[in-house]
Amino acid sequence: ALCGGVPGELPAAQDPATWDPRQPGPFAVPKPVRFRPCSSGRAETWSVLVQVPDVEWNLPVLAWVNGFSATAEMYSLFHSHIASHGFAVVGLDIPQTRTTVEGAAARAEDVAALVQCITQNGG
Repeated sequence: ALCGGVPGELPAAQDPATWDPRQPGPFAVPKPVRFRPCSSGRAETWSVLVQVPDVEWNLPVLAWVNGFSATAEMYSLFHSHIASHGFAVVGLDIPQTRTTVEGAAARAEDVAALVQCITQNGG
């Protein structure tokens, strides 16, 4: 499971006093996995790209939304870097990127629909 707290202590490399976000984190990150978490509803045809470090506990989740005419794959190196610091990174590929002020509210609804679908399906 991706969601939840981290039991126990973090590795020394994650100690806030010594953590340098510019450097790779202490966790290995396998190749990203793409899937469609929703089988019905608003987000039925949307897909996500997930990068999760190789750890034995639940992780905090970072939801990343693609920008104008971009995809999650375009950010995969950045996602991998964040995941190496102990985060599950979910790249949300939402079609028809919202580029207007009016579209901002709809974009927030799009993200909420995808996150809700992921969490309801055991993400």
